[in-house]
Amino acid sequence: MSVAPNSIPNQVFRFGGFQLDVQRRELAHDNGLVKLSGKSFETLVFLLTNRSRLVPKDELLAEVWRNRSISDNVVDQALTDIRRALRRHEDGVWVKTVYGEGYAFVGEVVEGNAVPHDQRPTDAGSAIVLEEVEPPLPPATRDLCTGRDNRKLSIGAITGGISILVLGLVLFNSQHKRLELTPGPSQLTSTTRAKLSPVIAKGNRIFFTEIEGGRYHLMQTTNQGAEPSEVATPARNPYACDIAPDGESLLVRDVEGAFDEYGPLWIVPLGKGDARKVPDVTAFDGSWSHAGKQIAAARGGDLLIISTLDLKVIRKISLPGYGWWPRWSTEDGKIRLTIMDAKSLTNAIWEVDLATGNASRLELSSDPRLRNVSAGDWTSDRKHFVFQALNDGTYSIWASPEEGPRRLATAFPLTAGPIGWRGPTLSREREYMYARGQLAKLEVVKYDTASGQYRRFLGGLSAETVAFSSDKEWIAYTSIPGMALWKARANGLEKRRIVPSPWQAALPRWSPDGSKIAAMLRKPGQAWKAFLIDAGDGSMEELVPGGTKEAAPSWSPDGKKIVLGKLFSVEDSDEINLSLVDLLSRKVVLVPGSEHLFHPAWSTDGQHIVAINSRSFRLYLLDVRTQQWRPLTTQRAGFPTWSADGASVVFLDPDSTFPRVYRANIKTAAVDTLAELTDVRPANSSFGRWIGLHPDGSVLAVQDVSIDQIFGFEYRMVKR
Repeated sequence: MSVAPNSIPNQVFRFGGFQLDVQRRELAHDNGLVKLSGKSFETLVFLLTNRSRLVPKDELLAEVWRNRSISDNVVDQALTDIRRALRRHEDGVWVKTVYGEGYAFVGEVVEGNAVPHDQRPTDAGSAIVLEEVEPPLPPATRDLCTGRDNRKLSIGAITGGISILVLGLVLFNSQHKRLELTPGPSQLTSTTRAKLSPVIAKGNRIFFTEIEGGRYHLMQTTNQGAEPSEVATPARNPYACDIAPDGESLLVRDVEGAFDEYGPLWIVPLGKGDARKVPDVTAFDGSWSHAGKQIAAARGGDLLIISTLDLKVIRKISLPGYGWWPRWSTEDGKIRLTIMDAKSLTNAIWEVDLATGNASRLELSSDPRLRNVSAGDWTSDRKHFVFQALNDGTYSIWASPEEGPRRLATAFPLTAGPIGWRGPTLSREREYMYARGQLAKLEVVKYDTASGQYRRFLGGLSAETVAFSSDKEWIAYTSIPGMALWKARANGLEKRRIVPSPWQAALPRWSPDGSKIAAMLRKPGQAWKAFLIDAGDGSMEELVPGGTKEAAPSWSPDGKKIVLGKLFSVEDSDEINLSLVDLLSRKVVLVPGSEHLFHPAWSTDGQHIVAINSRSFRLYLLDVRTQQWRPLTTQRAGFPTWSADGASVVFLDPDSTFPRVYRANIKTAAVDTLAELTDVRPANSSFGRWIGLHPDGSVLAVQDVSIDQIFGFEYRMVKR
């Protein structure tokens, strides 16, 4: 029999280290109180009460929400709140989702009398109530009618929520000392431009990179939060990498193409003297050794060691993937850096022994939240290693004690909550850390041809990509944060998540009859694969079973076939090609002549397939009848999208200083400009700067409206 929460006022449930008191409406853990919103709390009570069976979604809606006229995704939101709150205090699977059937509480539960909270032992440092409430966002970054900046960031509004988050730290339980962030970080910037990590500091001077309108700006401020000013460099698009140990020079990369490509390195003096270009070297980033005699530069699969005396490469070490963010342990010892797996696009931290040149992956923890870690650095005493982790679309900062050569203790989180923290940089001079604080939010905008301005689409839908069904009645989109796959009416109503957590999604495409969606799916830390998803019940099946990895599925107009690409990466550019899947026989064949081509798109009339060349990034066009390929454009291209009549391809040119959206006629090869993205703040999305088409032919784009500021944290070592 179902039991509503109000009918069991004296009931107490214990599971793991938790105690839930229904009468007090209190959820507590051994190390403090756990705050849940009202409906999330009632949902947990209902699942505990009915833990012997699966509870259908309709029953939860009826009993907890009393059948009010609300979207059924409120259940998913409540379950997400519950899982986050429980995992924040203790790992484990407590609530299980059986897709299409219901939900069940699966942990071992004991019922009994309540123990008053004030009689339970608590850790004073961790007994802070952590409320899962997102601080209010300021108004949009730009007025989409005028294109002018109109957001005024409230330092107090941001740091008010941040103080709560930092007070709610999860602390490391050690017999010796633990690293702890002190409450109340200092906000050091309040500018509206997007920022890039790392934050570079020496003394009271702070340097960082901002980007706006396709241009990079090297900025400086102080640790007191003075008004930022621009640093002059010979680089046209300077990206700050590191500062010399003596504080006299910056290591800067000139971003000549896309951000993740290699560029020339410059040593830029902060006082007198001329800038020096590192000859015959391009790289992504780098850092100085502690004595200032060498620079470690990351260049894809190579780690270059450069002498600062003559700026010559004195050593090259091969890496097992795309390397970035190198940091020196000791002058002649080890370098730790992030290496991205080319297949899954997930990151891990590796250690390179400079004596042997051998690289080994650091196993930081068995915690499932540490499947995608990057950007590590040491504390000033070299006793803790601090890094960032990406989980459910949000970054957090973690630390791991150094327990001796080649050994790290179990990692533990330093931050938690809805605000994401990125790019931790530790001062070499004192117990201080810099990081970017972000509340990730994107919004889809639609270009109005008449006014030449962008306006919010569906009130600023927070999504990475959007796809319309053939009848124009529905949209499928991937949400931010979290990269969840949702569908909704074209007017934004009847939103429903159609793939359960923890699955992430990208580039959804509707079948011509609207019954299915083809999309890239993965679980965090795993490789992307192409799936077919039933648009009604959300059931999923791999399009090509096995260990293959596919990307960007695109339907034939008759719905009988799908063309697939592979995920582009610099390391595997020679292995890229296109495949064709017959949905009836499930036979998979290679598309002739498709070597080095990726991101295919089938024309609406079925006569052509367009794709991007992985070497030139130009568009190539396949005539389906003759099976002949030919180049279509001379400029580099991204996100090719067909016009409704199949006569032209719309694409983004990512290389122009102010990115533009172009249209190429497939018969004449004539190219004209549809829209400019100068006033659309570039989004830090998973696959770059997305563009698409509305059914009326208007350009859709995604802009970043996140909070993105630089903060400083004091930390301390606390004896246990």
